[in-house]
Amino acid sequence: MSRCPRARTERDAVERLRLYWQAETILATEAPVLPLTYHRWSALVKPAVTHFPISPMRRWFLKDVVVAQGG
Repeated sequence: MSRCPRARTERDAVERLRLYWQAETILATEAPVLPLTYHRWSALVKPAVTHFPISPMRRWFLKDVVVAQGG
């Protein structure tokens, strides 16, 4: 039986930890590829727009944004 499904239903915390540790060890030693990726994110903002913060979670907080006259 696979270690992760067994670990999910295992009631004994020590045994559950051991099963997850075994699964992690197998993954780390036998995985042909371990993808580590991130997506880049860009925003185009006109020069007339200032105070346009972008949070690390890519959320826009527009309450402080200022658009210059004629922008």
